Amino acid sequence: MPSCPTKLMLWSPRAGPNSRFLLEAVFRQVECGRCELTDNANHADIILVSEIDPRRPLANTAMRRLYRHHAKRMFFYSTDDKAIPWLPGIYASIEKRLYVVSRMRSGFYPIRVPAVIEMPDITGSELYLACFVGAIATHPVRRGLLSLRHKNMLITDTSNHPSRDNGEEDAINIYQRDYSEALKQSLFGLCPRGNGTSSVRLFECMAAGRSPVIISDDWVPPDGPDWDAFSVRVAERDVSSIDEKLRTLQPRAQEMGALARAAYQRWFSAEHAIETIINACREIQSARRVNEGWHRLLALSYFRSPFYLRYHLKPFLMDRLSSMIWRFRNV
Repeated sequence: MPSCPTKLMLWSPRAGPNSRFLLEAVFRQVECGRCELTDNANHADIILVSEIDPRRPLANTAMRRLYRHHAKRMFFYSTDDKAIPWLPGIYASIEKRLYVVSRMRSGFYPIRVPAVIEMPDITGSELYLACFVGAIATHPVRRGLLSLRHKNMLITDTSNHPSRDNGEEDAINIYQRDYSEALKQSLFGLCPRGNGTSSVRLFECMAAGRSPVIISDDWVPPDGPDWDAFSVRVAERDVSSIDEKLRTLQPRAQEMGALARAAYQRWFSAEHAIETIINACREIQSARRVNEGWHRLLALSYFRSPFYLRYHLKPFLMDRLSSMIWRFRNV
């Protein structure tokens, strides 16, 4: 981090888990004198934006105004399943083909199950070689995990779990309890991709002191940790061979779990998350060689993808069309 405290402005159109996480993490850095919080965009070194609607990222008037006047210092922190290629920022889920070092960095998810942070280290008496607790239907590679159920692995499909639909507190507490217990009784944590290339389970496994088994061909590892030291990479086509690979690594499970927890605490915990994000933003600024306006034009090439055409461009054009109709009727 720079010797002078970084002046940081946090902005979000609404309250949400990401904005709360960032605010808590910033306060920790402010207490250490490493960061200053400001509400004046003109004074900020970095403007960090969260909780934006990925379908209409610039729909908010205040957001557009910020981006128009402060684009060079403005970055987005997103845990959405898809990155927004024309907006610079830290994205927890980036496809390899979209990853441009002058535009974005691979990011991380805030922990959603606090109990994993207090989870005891591996003792060797765990019941399962590995576990997965999550929705199977979100990606074909997850359905492949069902074949591992009879190989000393706990695979639990939560597609129909009440917490996914209504989010009632009791249902969420039950889910978190079951998930924490499964991870506690496992040597490794299976982290297959879902709708996005990454998974919150990856970082929860690290926080719990369990080596994450990353099953995602398009995943881009965040800068910082020595991923090879504590994680296991498995190609999506090789899901059926996970059992054999993990049994080979079983004697190292305790060592790898300890390294995973140390890496989480150093790079992604609430104590260091803002430092990691600020460093990533400064790296993007340093890597820029083209004016921000030209970058936005180049990003239009991503709309060749049917997904991005449907997910981003169509809502944007519909907004513009609605605005034109409204103006015409009110002339």
